[in-house]
Amino acid sequence: MPIYLDRHSFTNKVSAKEAAQDHLLDLGIQDQYGCKAITYWFDEVRKVDFCLIEAPNKESVAQMHDHAHGGVPNEIIKVDESVVLAFLGRVKDPFNKEDEVLKLIEEPAFRFIMAINFLEDNHHIQINKIFSNTLKQLVKKHNGTIVESTKGTFLTIFTTAQSAIDCAKSLMKFSSNNTLSLQIGLSCGNPVDDAQIIFEKVIIEAKNLCLASRRGEIVMSSAIKKMYQKSNTPLNTIDFKVLKSVDINFLSEFLVFLSDHWHKPSLKTQDCCTYLRISSSSLHRKMINSLGVTFTVLLREYRLKKSIEMFPKFNTIAEVSYDIGFNSPEYFRKCFRDFFGISPSNYIKQSKLRSA
Repeated sequence: MPIYLDRHSFTNKVSAKEAAQDHLLDLGIQDQYGCKAITYWFDEVRKVDFCLIEAPNKESVAQMHDHAHGGVPNEIIKVDESVVLAFLGRVKDPFNKEDEVLKLIEEPAFRFIMAINFLEDNHHIQINKIFSNTLKQLVKKHNGTIVESTKGTFLTIFTTAQSAIDCAKSLMKFSSNNTLSLQIGLSCGNPVDDAQIIFEKVIIEAKNLCLASRRGEIVMSSAIKKMYQKSNTPLNTIDFKVLKSVDINFLSEFLVFLSDHWHKPSLKTQDCCTYLRISSSSLHRKMINSLGVTFTVLLREYRLKKSIEMFPKFNTIAEVSYDIGFNSPEYFRKCFRDFFGISPSNYIKQSKLRSA
């Protein structure tokens, strides 16, 4: 049977005892709707709780809550049990005392997500393995979890701003000591928030912030900075770039445009201005504030990174260069070498050796 995670936002103050009583009422009538109220997460500070429920459909979840205590969920999404376990750490109550009827759970579902882009070094394959092992060790040391890992990209999750930022700082220190190319973006939020996938908005924001990271720089939202500073720990602004909500919103809109149009050879700055409905001077200012580079530079870097994905799909480097929007294979080769420190042909050879 499907599993759902729902969100209940409260306008008035609600206590952990009241949340526990609602859960107990759900348990009392769950069979009438073919449901099983598995567990929940309660956040008194943010006035929200999240219920994990096995049910035939979303309607059954809403009807069960409505009958039990009148608290109809603000939002319900379908989830996978293994994904919930990875992101929230459990899929059952955190304790199970037989003599305790009312279980008080005071555990927020609010999480801090770190997106990492690691430009793998095809010259030194051993360095890639060392980085992967170091990442696992540092994430574990700071009580985090790696929830996604693909070629050169990672997604990790933490329960506090302190642990997320400290882990990011340790990773950047390792990167600097080993002359590695690393991008890191940090975001935070709740698992169900006007999206159909668990932590979808937080993940997208973390990945966007990661793309805004220049080498050796950690980019985060201003919300994380405020929470980190509550621990009275100073934040070295040299290592971090903090973006306000307005900059993050621009970044989101801009990257949507970029992902849709990056491959067009005729793409110009004015096309982006028209899409975003802003002047060229405003675009330049916003690009520098949020991304640290101009539109032309970022477009070129974006295309170069995309070329790596395209190499296996084409027979020649020239075909790749045209497909990703370069008008000249020679210029593509020069830009590729300048950015990655290796020619496209040697990069392809090294990649084949690695996969052999």
